[in-house]
Amino acid sequence: MALRIDSEWLDVDPDVKPEFDATFGRLGIDANGHWLTAFETQHGSRGDRLEVPAYPLAEWIAENWWALIHEPEKDSSSKQDPGFRSRHWLGTAREGFALPDTWIFSGGRASVEIQNKATLFTHARMVLPTELSARLAVEEAELALRTFVTAVVARLDEKGLKDTLLQQIWSIFGELDQDERRFARLLGAMGLSPYAEEGGIEVILNDFMKSASERVTEDLCEASDHGDFVGAAEDTLRSLKELDREPEIDLSSIFSIGQLRARKPWRLGLDAANAVRERLNISATDSKGGVSFFDQLKITDLLSENGGFRETEDPVVHGSLRRNADRLQTNLIRIKSVSRRFDAARSCFLAWNQASEGERLITKARVADQQASRAFAAELLAPIKYIRSRTSNNFLSPFRAVEIADELSVSPAVVTWQANNNGINIVGNRQQTRSN
Repeated sequence: MALRIDSEWLDVDPDVKPEFDATFGRLGIDANGHWLTAFETQHGSRGDRLEVPAYPLAEWIAENWWALIHEPEKDSSSKQDPGFRSRHWLGTAREGFALPDTWIFSGGRASVEIQNKATLFTHARMVLPTELSARLAVEEAELALRTFVTAVVARLDEKGLKDTLLQQIWSIFGELDQDERRFARLLGAMGLSPYAEEGGIEVILNDFMKSASERVTEDLCEASDHGDFVGAAEDTLRSLKELDREPEIDLSSIFSIGQLRARKPWRLGLDAANAVRERLNISATDSKGGVSFFDQLKITDLLSENGGFRETEDPVVHGSLRRNADRLQTNLIRIKSVSRRFDAARSCFLAWNQASEGERLITKARVADQQASRAFAAELLAPIKYIRSRTSNNFLSPFRAVEIADELSVSPAVVTWQANNNGINIVGNRQQTRSN
């Protein structure tokens, strides 16, 4: 397995809590052949496993199961959010014992991200040195986590312990039917628990599912949280309704390129932008390359500020789209022209990238296909070669970034994002981590 979590049980005298003592052992976490639990002590001792109770980790996994596997980062500040941190950072389960500095969260409906940093335990005079970033298939992650939790529950049963919180949660988990699991996945994607009342969100989600496809519902839940779900759902339903009136755009020239594959979302977006430019004979140093792209695909009518209904520049949902064979319909909800251009380019990528016909949302979610669509739009509309040609000594002032943005008809944030991600320093400006 790409991920393996297990414990070699050790019998110890009662010392802490019954469930801790019963599950004490040599805990090992291996991801893609790298031991996240590898340690080095100040005295020179080394090993791959930590002697800790497995119970706290198993209970944390079971309690946060649906969010742990299905909730992606909502934006670049997600890891600073206490709620997100409690659901996705392994350190939450330490209970005074050493566990690695590991994050687990969804990379989109098909993958799970695992990020691990070296960490120092000062009082124990021990360091866990492993650095790792890995993307696993959801099935691989689920199997590893389920195998571990099941083993810990079996150990509790073997030791005669009953009715612990872990055993209660795991019993409920095993009794969920297919429809309940599907609903739990959607709640988990929003960071919510199916085991607790969530202020009526369940009713609203259930009603929404009657009006939208499963794919659209997944897109919405991946991008939303408890605080913004209701407004985002309303935006989605309005956009889908208006989608029926949008003209059909012929994307056969793009679809004929075939689907591209890349391990990293940014690489997929970049490769796709280069492939489209080559197909449409657009130069990467042409400031009017974006105009040529929209003109050749006859998308220009969608870009005026007469459309849209959201003034805010960072809504949860940016629009909807429908792919039918090689035709695209897209409804963009942001009003500003530069935002509509960016979202129109994103919609073309998402329609091209999806394997089947049907409807999708354009969202702010930090999942693989949405991230790739942002990278595609950024490179297509603000080519790094052009930006570099307008810089001096690899430095770019905020004033010059605004000038370049005006020349390219994009927001300054896109130029800044492109520059920072390609080694160009923006003088006197805080680094951007995401385009619009």
